[in-house]
Amino acid sequence: MKISFLINSLDMGGAEKVLLTYVQALSRLGLYNISVITNKPSASKIQAKMEEYANCHSIFSLYEYNNTSPIIKAYKSIKRRIMLHLFLKKTDVIIDFLDCDFDRYIKSFKQKKITYLHSSFQHLMRRKKNIAERCNIYDAIITICQDMHAEIHSFSPQWIDKAHVIYNPFNFEDLKNSSIDYSLL
Repeated sequence: MKISFLINSLDMGGAEKVLLTYVQALSRLGLYNISVITNKPSASKIQAKMEEYANCHSIFSLYEYNNTSPIIKAYKSIKRRIMLHLFLKKTDVIIDFLDCDFDRYIKSFKQKKITYLHSSFQHLMRRKKNIAERCNIYDAIITICQDMHAEIHSFSPQWIDKAHVIYNPFNFEDLKNSSIDYSLL
């Protein structure tokens, strides 16, 4: 089974570290062909580590990603659609790992689509335009705690069968080592 994770970048961050932990665990099972697709390349430690466990692809070069001219903006929208079509055509499951960031580009895909919500739904409603409509395209919505799950159900009772809780994984040995050795940060 091929699983593709979508996330803006693998620069340092909480969701990126959580994604790395999931990819490492899934890779160790030896059952999945895993891809991680980002909008931009990264020189982070997370990116380097991710490449040990998954096929990593960036849609844009850093120059393209950082260019904000109107012509390049239109080009990026077209290129993102084309590249996602190429990267995802043989994927069985698409996981939009950070708050529906890729919804408009993957909504027409027939594969199973999952999104992870890493913030409270009320916060996302203030921060992301049309987040409720955006969530509708997914077959499953993953929240990271029971309070977020209850919030989703109270907002949209029809999502009761597609909203699930998966707690963020923590490697307590790594946390302990990081508290002792700052070079691991």
